[in-house]
Amino acid sequence: MEKEMWKIYNIYKEKKDMVMTEEDEKRHETSMTCHICSKDLNGDMVRDHDHITGKYRGAAHSKCNLAFQLPKFVPIVFHNLSGYDADLFVKELGFNGGQINCIPITDEKYISFSKKVGPIEMRFIDSCRFMPNSLDTLVKNLMKDQFKNTKEVFNNEHYELLLRKGVCILMNTWIVQRN
Repeated sequence: MEKEMWKIYNIYKEKKDMVMTEEDEKRHETSMTCHICSKDLNGDMVRDHDHITGKYRGAAHSKCNLAFQLPKFVPIVFHNLSGYDADLFVKELGFNGGQINCIPITDEKYISFSKKVGPIEMRFIDSCRFMPNSLDTLVKNLMKDQFKNTKEVFNNEHYELLLRKGVCILMNTWIVQRN
């Protein structure tokens, strides 16, 4: 995991120059509101771009543009992290030295924990703390065509399985929960 963090850091530190298409130029010239804060530009207009891809994002106030930065941490989201063996991850992270910061519930259950790898922080968070309903209910509330990223990665057979409760992928093997 630490190798991945260094890869992410190297992507973050290399800031790409802005690339604007003719369409981007037209959109910029006709912009009336800041794409970050949604307030009127009133002549205070700069070009904002994604420093990782170089793509133009929109017109922005200079202050909004300067304040809009990449986070100094990478969120690693676990569904129901607090309800499972998060302590195993914490112990594993401790083997390589460095400080681990925790927000504990008990000695073995955590709301969140983090560790710095070089200049960037891994922050483990529990998705259940941010969702109003169960994952199953949230999935059922969406239309099948709204799982764009999932559809790009998995073929039709596996895609249909992933939209059901009780199916997960583990070590390149599909496991279907049997009730």
